[in-house]
Amino acid sequence: MIARDGARIDIYNNSPFTLRVNDAVIRDSTVVRPVNGQLTSFAAGKVYLNDTSLSGGGAGAAAGSTIKIIQDSLPASFYGLDGSVSAFSGPQDLYLAGSVVNENGSLIVKNVEGSVNVTGELRAGTVDIFAAGDFNLNVEGWQHIQDPRQYIDYTLMRSKVWNTDGTSKKLELAKLDDAPALKAGINKNSRIIAQGDVNITARYLNINGTVQSGISELELNIDETFAPTGSVTFLDQTAAGLTQSVSDLKKAPTIAVKGVDFGTVDVPVDGYFDAAKQAIVIEKLNPKAGRITLAGQMLSTGNGHLKVADGNPHIEITNKTAYDLILEGIDASSERAGRITIIDTKTLRKEEYTVQGASTTVTEDGTTLTMIRYTQQGSATNHALSAAVAYQPIKGQYYVWTEGQEKTQVEIRKYEKNSFNLIGFDWDFLVADDSYVSKKVEYRDQKPLLESETLQMAGTSGMPAYAVGDVYTISYEQKRDLSVNVVKNTTQVHDITTHKMYKYIGDTAQLILPDADTAGLTVTKTSLTDTKKWSYVKTLTTTEAKDWEDS
Repeated sequence: MIARDGARIDIYNNSPFTLRVNDAVIRDSTVVRPVNGQLTSFAAGKVYLNDTSLSGGGAGAAAGSTIKIIQDSLPASFYGLDGSVSAFSGPQDLYLAGSVVNENGSLIVKNVEGSVNVTGELRAGTVDIFAAGDFNLNVEGWQHIQDPRQYIDYTLMRSKVWNTDGTSKKLELAKLDDAPALKAGINKNSRIIAQGDVNITARYLNINGTVQSGISELELNIDETFAPTGSVTFLDQTAAGLTQSVSDLKKAPTIAVKGVDFGTVDVPVDGYFDAAKQAIVIEKLNPKAGRITLAGQMLSTGNGHLKVADGNPHIEITNKTAYDLILEGIDASSERAGRITIIDTKTLRKEEYTVQGASTTVTEDGTTLTMIRYTQQGSATNHALSAAVAYQPIKGQYYVWTEGQEKTQVEIRKYEKNSFNLIGFDWDFLVADDSYVSKKVEYRDQKPLLESETLQMAGTSGMPAYAVGDVYTISYEQKRDLSVNVVKNTTQVHDITTHKMYKYIGDTAQLILPDADTAGLTVTKTSLTDTKKWSYVKTLTTTEAKDWEDS
């Protein structure tokens, strides 16, 4: 499913079957182009007249979109099944196999029945993921907890360096206090929480949000407005549980049914209303100590937190309804220690944090480049359980991304010859000729597109030297693209110096034609005499050549 900005994607599975999601993508439809010499963004869903918004709020980024994927089912017995059916007796996992991307908004994933397994791209402005089982993510490229390109609407930053002449210009900020909006964007809440283990591997791993394994606190509040008409789960998204009018869809996405909330911690509790028993049922809770394993080139663009629970959560349930409350039990028999393991694949450094009792133990292991055989470096360090323990990635790392917005510029030059004849002489040298240049610029990309994202350090080839020591920089430059798309056996070219016509016979490609202005560039032009790529058609007559130029 692919939707445009301002849309909502809601995927809800209340069956006992496993859910597998391929692509669920919301594209950013914001248009960015110059208006009166200023770079301006135009949000999707608004009406503009003469570049002025008629929908209120003026130009700017869209309000944001939401992708919501929820899996919450009633017990198998409600579907006429029982535990003897093996397909329904185990955990009900959720698989995100494709691109789950929101280019301008939030992503919400809740599976209160089992694990969440991710093998595709996962990216959004803010992320809120909960798994009753494990959370497993394995991707080849980048993984952010929240997308740094959505911290703020960067149009304001771009406008500070953009100019119509294409002159290279840059902006440098030495501290975040110089950009309060960016500072607030970095501190937005994004989180991945699993009651089981968390395992994340990626080539580049940006911990810029909260990653938590295990639950230290659960809260469930059911007030007097809870009045279901049938058996429903706490996260029921159907008409029985939620009212989904057009007005509702314009509001923030609703997660729990009316009358149910999960307190300030906002961690779902697996439960349902049994209409036959007229009772609220809390399914069996199995709290255990958390385990987090992270592997990749580690970095953090800010606001990164890793948390593991000790397996003994504080649970608070408040029922203000007249319905009976059935608690199926709490299994707190797990006695394993909470553990965080971080493996930086750039340095092959491994650090392990063990939480048990009233202390946290930190162990650092080292290895050689010829084999992976970890040996402890120094003695373990103990910290009080309440102490803040920090992991330090490689110092001096920079997250660098490149954007590009293609445009086509058409330049028309008009010259007027000025002269007068005085007593038989042409006095042209006394009168200045008039010349006029008209330029028309069309943007082929509606907004800047992500071209690349890399992890750099001072001195590396991809690291701008001017950016070293700054918290944020942006640089603008304009590059000329002289290449032309040529299609095999279709594209024809007229050589205006010889009036010869040639047809392209090579493979479809992008080439630079012989008459292109390549001053100051090191490029290779195609040769019309290259018989492997060009075939002579004919020589045009003077009339044909003029008709060709006028067409």
